[in-house]
Amino acid sequence: MASKTMEITISLSFFATILISTLPLATVAQFDNCTDEIKSLSPCFDYIQERDKFLPPDCCDSLDDVVESKPNCLCQVLRGDEGVNRTRFSELPSVIFNQDVESSTDLSADSCFIIIVALLVRFDVVGEYGRPSDVKMTKPGSVLEAEAITIGEALEATALSAGDKPVDVSDAAAIAAAEVRATGLGHVVPGGVAAEAQSAAAYNLGVTQKEDKAKLGDILADATTKLTDDKAVTREDAEGVIFAEVRNKADMATHPGGVAASVAAAARLNQEK
Repeated sequence: MASKTMEITISLSFFATILISTLPLATVAQFDNCTDEIKSLSPCFDYIQERDKFLPPDCCDSLDDVVESKPNCLCQVLRGDEGVNRTRFSELPSVIFNQDVESSTDLSADSCFIIIVALLVRFDVVGEYGRPSDVKMTKPGSVLEAEAITIGEALEATALSAGDKPVDVSDAAAIAAAEVRATGLGHVVPGGVAAEAQSAAAYNLGVTQKEDKAKLGDILADATTKLTDDKAVTREDAEGVIFAEVRNKADMATHPGGVAASVAAAARLNQEK
């Protein structure tokens, strides 16, 4: 029995490493080196500057390219152009992927990384594995930049990338693991985001219609305000959340765009800032 448990643990550890290392590769994101990327996003500007009601297909293609190459450059769109409607910018993942998800996120020039995480996990479906990249995450959490993406922000990104997904036991477990790591308390906080997710998962077990079930977007849209403390996402945090999510699923796979995928994407971005 001990041998079997060790085998499962090793498999999950390998799974976590594969999941993180197969996320899209972003080069070192220096905002003064984003000229070409910003120019390539020109098809998007009529929409995010409210000159057009509809998002053109060319914008989706341009976003795809930037997300794969230099996702952090997207924040320069906010920092460098006062004419950008931040609400429309924050809605890009929902518009592109046809999801009606509302977020209470007060989008600032820094919190735009929440949107980047959502775009990362939606443009590159993490559940479909390719060959692992050679990129390694070497920065310890103690040296991550001050504006690094936090666990709370990664959870809020899930509200954009998978907000219409009904909360299940695996989601609740992943959110609990994230909260415990964010607060450092070693347990779920009564009345906190993890407790709310656990209640939602239990409630959904007795509901048959999907439209009547509690969704991830309902729980995570304002996750940062529900955490008693928060911290920058590290690789170790991502591995813990991945482990919690997959061990509570029969197929031992993460949900594309879900909690584990968002935390893993945030950890990857933090390493490459």
